Amino acid sequence: MMDVAPDPLLGFVEAVQARANAYLSVRPDQYEQLDHLRHVSNRAHWLFYNELVRATPPGAPVMMSRRDSLLLDACTFSHDLGKWIPRDDLAGLLPLAVTPAQAQVAFRDRARALLGLSDYQLDLLWLGLRRRLDPAVDAYSAVYDAAHHLVSAYIVVADPSLGFAALAREDQVEVLTTVIGHQFGAYYKRTLFELSLRDPDITPGLLVDISRPDKIVGLRLPASFHDADINDMLYVGSLERRPYREDLLHAGGLIKIFLINLTLLVNGVPNGPRDLYDCVNSCGGTVQSVISEFLTPTARSEGQAMRERATLFLDMLRDTDTATGYIRLIQDGSRPPADRLKALRTLTHSKAREFLREHRD
Repeated sequence: MMDVAPDPLLGFVEAVQARANAYLSVRPDQYEQLDHLRHVSNRAHWLFYNELVRATPPGAPVMMSRRDSLLLDACTFSHDLGKWIPRDDLAGLLPLAVTPAQAQVAFRDRARALLGLSDYQLDLLWLGLRRRLDPAVDAYSAVYDAAHHLVSAYIVVADPSLGFAALAREDQVEVLTTVIGHQFGAYYKRTLFELSLRDPDITPGLLVDISRPDKIVGLRLPASFHDADINDMLYVGSLERRPYREDLLHAGGLIKIFLINLTLLVNGVPNGPRDLYDCVNSCGGTVQSVISEFLTPTARSEGQAMRERATLFLDMLRDTDTATGYIRLIQDGSRPPADRLKALRTLTHSKAREFLREHRD
């Protein structure tokens, strides 16, 4: 028998999937994030196929290639590595240098060579890393969060064990263009603009280059993946029927961002939400923004129905009886934040199941 040469793209997919699973295994929100990956992959494949149908003459056969499917998988497992990488692992990616100034120059030169970023993107990437690594405690940073797509791309190319260098040049371009381009601009631009009013490091140029969707308009794979990722923020989730057991909830992105807001609230993060209604309203703002950022006709055509469904769920959270239960947990000073967040996650999943049972597709 002839030996079959290994497929570098398949090997890369397997490597980044293993890396994503390793990062997520130690996070309290690992199940929400795994559900996010599942939803994004399914939606990206669906959007890509439908965009392929749109571009194919009537009556002609339509088939997604194995390469395109693997590229979508590669982008799925790569796109949020920057959000999930443990702090110590992140520090290990930076160059050793005698002074902070030397470290900055060395890092910017390497990131520019590897990723071809603009000066403002390099500013955002370096500022995000500084904010993530400088504090004495391992804490959330809005600036780092806004740079996570650039960090994800840097991890992909800077870590040789992932096998990115073995990919064909056109596959490398597709992955980097997609990972860098997947960013949901409105949320991060709004957040950083508010911070810029008192933070001189956040410049107008940096705000502009947080996301550049104009660079992926018309590119089928990056645009489809971009829309799949932000589409998930309109999605409450799905229920997996299990005989003789409770339905299993696969939480959508709307649940994820609501829990992120609750985490910021309970931990008293500066400039974070001040109460439950701030959390819900923040999600509402995201829902409204998502519609305006879709790049593909397929995503735009179904966006309104999904927005209406997401709005119904947020209205349920504002309902007096539901809100009272949340407020009681949020304000329970007898329990540490971690315990309150665990209870809030359980309550949110219960409410999501209730909503999905009442609003089945």
